[in-house]
Amino acid sequence: MAVQVESIYARAVKGSVVNGITSLIELVIGFSASIILARTLNPADFGAFTFAFVLVAVFGAFSSFQTHSYVIQSKERVKRTMSVGFTLELIAAVIMVILLEFMSPHILGALGREDQVPLTRLFALFILLNPFRVARAVFIKELRFVHVSAALLLGLVVGTGLKIGLAYFGWGPWSLMVGTLAVVAVECADVWSVTPIRPSLSLDREILPDVIRFGLPLVVLTLLLQLWIRMGDFLVGSVLDDYWLGMYYLAYRIPYFLTVLGQSAIQTAFPALSKAETKEQLTRGFRLTTKMTFILFCVPVVVCVVWATDLIAFLYGHRWLPAAAPFRIFVIVPLAHFTIIHFGDLLKTQGRTKEAMYVQLGQVILLAVLGYFCLKAFGLIGIAVALLLAELAPLPLISRLVNRFVSISYVSVLWRTALVALVSIGIGLLLRELAGGRVLAMGFGIPIQCAVYLAGIVLLEKEDLGRVLNELRELLKSRLG
Repeated sequence: MAVQVESIYARAVKGSVVNGITSLIELVIGFSASIILARTLNPADFGAFTFAFVLVAVFGAFSSFQTHSYVIQSKERVKRTMSVGFTLELIAAVIMVILLEFMSPHILGALGREDQVPLTRLFALFILLNPFRVARAVFIKELRFVHVSAALLLGLVVGTGLKIGLAYFGWGPWSLMVGTLAVVAVECADVWSVTPIRPSLSLDREILPDVIRFGLPLVVLTLLLQLWIRMGDFLVGSVLDDYWLGMYYLAYRIPYFLTVLGQSAIQTAFPALSKAETKEQLTRGFRLTTKMTFILFCVPVVVCVVWATDLIAFLYGHRWLPAAAPFRIFVIVPLAHFTIIHFGDLLKTQGRTKEAMYVQLGQVILLAVLGYFCLKAFGLIGIAVALLLAELAPLPLISRLVNRFVSISYVSVLWRTALVALVSIGIGLLLRELAGGRVLAMGFGIPIQCAVYLAGIVLLEKEDLGRVLNELRELLKSRLG
């Protein structure tokens, strides 16, 4: 048993290493592209693209049965399960695209955005591409992330190149849309070319009820998640205009890259937790993934809370400075989100999906109400505060749900790292004050902050870091030997 547990843990760490490297490359490419695009396009271009994405994402949510999650959890009949889920999602995607093509003129017309109908209609192709991403599940199930990561990076390189090239030639929001479609299309094509199990069109009556039973609550959850993610875009675009929606877009851009980083980094959590056979193994895995996620996402918070204004001015230019204040708040959102997101993975390992759906529903309702009034009263800072509060609001309920299956306290797991982060932020604020807030001060201020944070983590989290580092050493030995 011990050998099996260590094997699972080792494979999870190896998968995390691959995802970590991929995420860093992805972060560098996306971040560099965002700087170039922000200096090429206007805020209103980003606003128009963002609002079109709202409709596409919401309609697309109705076609997602989360087949990849069911395939990862399943112990047998993998190809049949994948084929049924793929077929369901493809049928639903076609229906949603037809509905969006018909309804988008009416919806956008009611909002005074008739000029965005062509953009939204072409962007609907994004919905048709999503079912083809199910092929990734075969690799993720076995914690083999090299092929998935390679496909993602290839798509990102091609799509980013298209965005920059088209933006340079004056395509405005269309450059962002075409590039985004290319990212997903290239990724899907690459994964399908190498997957050992390729789904086919099938509605196997033996498996269909199980797939629907597992996936239907997740369709609702995916819809709620998209409403949650896009609620701020919709509110800002409806209450304000494309200029301020563009500012909102950029203020959330770095946190978005952190979100992408987090999604890659936590991919190993669900398949690894699914392989745990005892409550002790599950508790240990859940505690470690929660702690390591929190440690990782505290780093950008430590830096960006202090240097937000200087970073925006230096990277994107002074015309984007109105985005600095909400950015300072937004950067905390991925920290809160990815620290508690593992509760959803935990529930899925137990075949429980409804609880996560109810939690997400409460967050969406809270954000819609609180976000609207805060936006009207305080502008972008108001919607940023509302988003952070809505993210943290269900934490007491989540703690109770988690403790049905594992014995853990979020406070006991996270307080040491939180203390180190607060000390590092205090030191950064002091350094910035002494330097007069000059951009050049970042050159020595950020390394000092990071050094303090790293030293504190090494000192206070020695045992868990030691386990992770030991696995990394074994991985390097196996590769070099």
